[in-house]
Amino acid sequence: YLEKALEFPHQSIELRRWLVKYGGIRFGKAFMRARGIDCGHFRLPIPRMTENVYQTFLKEVESIGFFEWIKPNYAFL
Repeated sequence: YLEKALEFPHQSIELRRWLVKYGGIRFGKAFMRARGIDCGHFRLPIPRMTENVYQTFLKEVESIGFFEWIKPNYAFL
């Protein structure tokens, strides 16, 4: 369990970095879209995330295994 627990600080740092880089709520919508739930675009004054930025976002989160982090792990229960 200790090895797994030591991964959490790194994951939280990555999440914080993405929140800053992509904008908090824009990051949230991009994440939902990546999980198959397209929530649509924001209305002004919040700028839309372009498709190029979204693709960059996807590559970043996939490259470090983000979607593996969020899978349920029932071994801890």
